Amino acid sequence: MLPYFTEKFGMPPAEHSFGWAGEEAVETSRSRLLRSSTPRRKEIIFTSGATESDNLMIKGIAEMFREKGNHIITQAIEHKAVLDTCKNLEKHGFEVTYLPVQRDGRVSLDDLKAAIRPTTILITIMYANNEIGVINPIAEIGKIAKEHGIFFAVDGVQAVGRFRSTSRRTTSTCWPSVATRFTGRRVLRSLCSPPNPACSFPPSLMRRPRARHAFWHAERAWHRRLGKACEIAQKEMPEESARMLALRTRLQKGLEAKLDEVFINGSMEHRLPTT
Repeated sequence: MLPYFTEKFGMPPAEHSFGWAGEEAVETSRSRLLRSSTPRRKEIIFTSGATESDNLMIKGIAEMFREKGNHIITQAIEHKAVLDTCKNLEKHGFEVTYLPVQRDGRVSLDDLKAAIRPTTILITIMYANNEIGVINPIAEIGKIAKEHGIFFAVDGVQAVGRFRSTSRRTTSTCWPSVATRFTGRRVLRSLCSPPNPACSFPPSLMRRPRARHAFWHAERAWHRRLGKACEIAQKEMPEESARMLALRTRLQKGLEAKLDEVFINGSMEHRLPTT
């Protein structure tokens, strides 16, 4: 990042050499992100934070398709960035179903199917929980969304860089990620909108001018740092995941050996190695 703190500080896009250097770095960052997902280049948006990404994807979809319906489905243990956004939308005429989770901390697919209405326009379920690390059945949820022609927004902040998965390539409409979760500097985030076979709507929100207006702002210098963090995470993920899993197992066994009445929240089978 040092060259971009000192010499290559131009703001892209621009009609001058300072901006061209910055724009080249932005495109490099996008290319690195594209290796781990399948959005088109201009469907990767750099924002000021994961909270902003969650707000943009949920409010953007809700506002664009409110004429089609006003019902949103989420889960009770989403991050506050999602829950607070949904609560805010309820004040503006939207209806939100907050699904409970099962004993293992995961969403029940039967509960999800039962909650769908003719007016449902969005399902937003996080990939991996930020507190207990439990991983939701995202691929299966995406198939349900596809069957009903509903947009599917995934808060993938905790999952990116922690383990390899192809679910986001085939099931999600929007996918926020954050560089601090995989070796990057603070305040580095992105929002991806991959081509989405899971929807009967146009595959990319970003190609629609009205939706693009609702999403597209706050792109700044952190795109270069996010791209570097993504590159490092992809290279080190196998070794780092094994290391973190060993530390987690050691901690768990130590606690269970020395303390009575130890309970683990959520599924151990479907869980991040870091939680």
